[in-house]
Amino acid sequence: MTLQPLGRTKPPWGHSLRELISWVIVLPFGLSLATKLINFSAAVGEVEVLTPLRPAPVFTVGVIVWEAIGLARYVLGGDARRPGALILAAFTVAASLLAHDFWARGGTEWLTQLRLFTANLALTGALLLVAMTNPLKTRSDNVRL
Repeated sequence: MTLQPLGRTKPPWGHSLRELISWVIVLPFGLSLATKLINFSAAVGEVEVLTPLRPAPVFTVGVIVWEAIGLARYVLGGDARRPGALILAAFTVAASLLAHDFWARGGTEWLTQLRLFTANLALTGALLLVAMTNPLKTRSDNVRL
């Protein structure tokens, strides 16, 4: 039996685990997009309540398109995953700045908005990590027909 140095062998479940983690990262975007498409009037109401953007229906359509493009690129994988992750990261930063303005809140609302803002910041970090490393890109992704 030959011993391998640590880090030289990859576990057989490594790619599957990376793929699962990659899908978990974008799960909130898929759920968000689905709920906006199923109940557009509620999505418009969310934009009206959480942001200063007006007219809310026009900006809601923009939000849906922005989120759909980023998610579609991410789901396509390969070379499309990196720009998809960047689009979703930019979307998350913009949404966080507009909807979770903890700096303008007081009392318990300040803490609630700060927690939501930092959770989105963590999600943005995960998306940027995907964009920087593209963990699911394999040699077969590089094959062009």
